[in-house]
Amino acid sequence: MVNINAYHQPGVEAGKKAAERVIELELELFECLMRRDGHPMKVDDLAMEMQAVDDIETIYKICEHLCANGRLAKLPGEGPFEVQYTFPERSSDELPIS
Repeated sequence: MVNINAYHQPGVEAGKKAAERVIELELELFECLMRRDGHPMKVDDLAMEMQAVDDIETIYKICEHLCANGRLAKLPGEGPFEVQYTFPERSSDELPIS
């Protein structure tokens, strides 16, 4: 056998760094919505407030992923660029999502 550790490869490290940035953006997104008391926001508004305009596509994908998992709610707009995201409504007996 060759003495190779698959986790010490440049591609693996790049993947870790990319995942780290996505997690940072997700946390910033939640903080942004909390500062606005959950007021619905469009992706471009979120990106501007998060000062992450260069990551707008990633922010959109994060929002869609969080909606699919019930952690965000999507409010339809007149077109795809008018969709707004907010926290889902919860009943009083539900625990908050952490």
